[in-house]
Amino acid sequence: MISDQDALRVISAAIDRTRLLREGLDRTRFIERMEKDWIFAAAVSFQMVQIGELVSGMMAGGRSGRERDAMAVSRHPEVDWQGFVDMAETLLDNPPRATFGPVWEQIEVELPTLSHAIEGLVR
Repeated sequence: MISDQDALRVISAAIDRTRLLREGLDRTRFIERMEKDWIFAAAVSFQMVQIGELVSGMMAGGRSGRERDAMAVSRHPEVDWQGFVDMAETLLDNPPRATFGPVWEQIEVELPTLSHAIEGLVR
């Protein structure tokens, strides 16, 4: 099991990789690429699932199970923490029930909020 600090570092790296993947794409081109390019869709989905899974552990009282380790979540109510968990679950569904509009919205709207929130938490 990794610490919350390590989880935050992994989340930060996943955010950076997601930004690189969507670079230069508007909403329409992103959704088209997600629908037609399974390698691109898998890469984006992996990053979003990784974020959601790590956030889920942090929401559950911290990766170590100690309440104090969940402070990152409680100190940043502006972040839709549960939304990242829900997106991960949606992307992992088999058969997939994800449509790619909500993935775009989370990347464009929620990911910058998460990124800003964790900037000051990563040591």
